[in-house]
Amino acid sequence: MQKQLAIERIDITPEELEDIVVTEEQRSRMHAITPIDGRYKRYVTGLSDLTSEFAWTKKRVMIEVEYAISLASEFEHYYKGSKRKIIPHPFSEQEKEVLRSLYSEFNEKDFRAIQEIDKKSDHDLVAMVRWINYKLHSESVDPDKFGFSEEAAHFGLTSSDINTNVYNLIVTDILREEYLPTLIRFQETMIDAANSNYSNTIDDFLEAFAGQTHGQFAEYTTLNKIFANITDGINQTIVDELLIKNGSKGIVLVKLPGKLAGAIGNHDDLRGAYPDHDWLSFSKRFVENLGLRYAPMCDQDEFNIRNSKLYDAIVRINDVIWKFCDDFWEYASNGLFVKKTGKEVSGSSVMAQKVNPWRLEGGWELIDDSSSSFQKYHNLTKYKRQGDLRRSIRKRFISEPFAKAIIGMKRIIEEVERYQANMTAIEREVNEHPEMFSAYVQTVLKREGISDAYDKIKDMTKGRKVTIGDYEAKLLEFVEQGTLKKEVYEEIVHGLDPKERTGYATRLTHDTIGAAKASIELLKVL
Repeated sequence: MQKQLAIERIDITPEELEDIVVTEEQRSRMHAITPIDGRYKRYVTGLSDLTSEFAWTKKRVMIEVEYAISLASEFEHYYKGSKRKIIPHPFSEQEKEVLRSLYSEFNEKDFRAIQEIDKKSDHDLVAMVRWINYKLHSESVDPDKFGFSEEAAHFGLTSSDINTNVYNLIVTDILREEYLPTLIRFQETMIDAANSNYSNTIDDFLEAFAGQTHGQFAEYTTLNKIFANITDGINQTIVDELLIKNGSKGIVLVKLPGKLAGAIGNHDDLRGAYPDHDWLSFSKRFVENLGLRYAPMCDQDEFNIRNSKLYDAIVRINDVIWKFCDDFWEYASNGLFVKKTGKEVSGSSVMAQKVNPWRLEGGWELIDDSSSSFQKYHNLTKYKRQGDLRRSIRKRFISEPFAKAIIGMKRIIEEVERYQANMTAIEREVNEHPEMFSAYVQTVLKREGISDAYDKIKDMTKGRKVTIGDYEAKLLEFVEQGTLKKEVYEEIVHGLDPKERTGYATRLTHDTIGAAKASIELLKVL
């Protein structure tokens, strides 16, 4: 009997347990160095394709190949000098296809080959260029015949000309393919909550929600507006920082910079070899064709100011999400939201009565940690003289702050979707604090010329438990004194209803949601 009971409690058959097979992927996750690559990998599987060392190397090959193709075209269409061209003629379409296959068909064996060459060269970019030359020969192609050579692949460049562009292309990919889709989903979760999930389920009265300032009951608001306010906080940053007005092109997604300027940003080597050519125009065309914003002024790397602004914007979004977690956790703690749980769900390993918001708590911490990690990227603007390696090291870890933000948002979404508003508790809290009518009452009394209205209402409400009857009695005193008209008394008493005291909350919510939806639609198509 004991054995049978134990089997029933695990909600899985013994045969299923015995048949478990550990895959290579599962083994990799259980032995991962960080939870990002282990426990939380399922939230950010797409990041591996964008930020792994394999992805970095593949994009480096792409930049080198496209540079050689562009250089060959440059000499054909723009160069008018008499000096020997490093690439004698532009590549044919077939030759371009061969070159581009180096990155379009880049595989794990190619990656390992570059690693092995790097052991000899002790420089990853040099190893990659040598691999390109080797690969072309191994494909039975004569590089010299169509003008490609190891020298031409990296002609006049420095490593940072490759890595700066690769880094900002990777950040752009993270933004478009992983971060923004998750942020959109978070916004849509808030909009759904503001629109339907948490109001009008019993009667109109429940539109009211007890608002607090300084931890004390203040005035009435609506549950809809609480979620809409979070939506608006995020949307402000989206509109001001992520969606940029770009002249005739209209609204575009923020573009990160790219550079192509040699060792310390002056085009010394290219201009030295071909002094009469306009290398600034060539660099601008090349960088913009990559989808980046050309940065003509730079040192070894560009200044990374725009990167810092982007990361600051994400931190501001994180701050709004953090505020939501802080509030929602307290609402749940006070019973204003309750978790929808099945019979099999355990909230605590010891305290059987508990149902914890653990996904939200984990997401909350990850959002905070993401902000801390992004703050370190201000160091990208700090470097010795014209450049050093520290920024390159920092850039290699860019997946970390993004991963924490993405995982955090997804966990918070999962938690919110498991909760529902406890309308009984919300109604009770609204009814238990009629002192929140005090601002309304004294404001109307002031309108009627009762100069000491604030003090009168303060004396009645401060430090005391008041009722609607107390307000009515105080107002009748003003009527009996002849300082308040009977019709105004009736006006005020009629307004002593929470659903009448939410001001423009519904209208503000509607307008805010409309604006946020418009931003979401833009993000989806840009």
